[in-house]
Amino acid sequence: MHRIAENYYLEAALAVVSSSVEVEHEKADVKQLRLVADIEEHEAAAEKNMARDDAANGKAIERITKKSNEITDAKQMEAVSTNEARDAADTAKDVERMRKDAAAIEAVLALK
Repeated sequence: MHRIAENYYLEAALAVVSSSVEVEHEKADVKQLRLVADIEEHEAAAEKNMARDDAANGKAIERITKKSNEITDAKQMEAVSTNEARDAADTAKDVERMRKDAAAIEAVLALK
């Protein structure tokens, strides 16, 4: 009977340690999510600025040029800028999702 009690206490101690390790892993996950969200947010802002600049450059080239190949290039720049702006918006949505996920994990950890 004594050995059964020792095993029970050993299993309980292991469960507590395992739970502590799991909590620490989840805290690390939250930190990682927030770091990635910060990086992505910075990249989205840069991409949005690039899109704005490319669109402005394309429109400026269209206004001053008379050559058809340069007009084609300008229109391509504007098309690329539209895609960059869309990518920046998608990245911003990803950032929002990551921040929500991090907050949800923290809420669960607060209950433990």
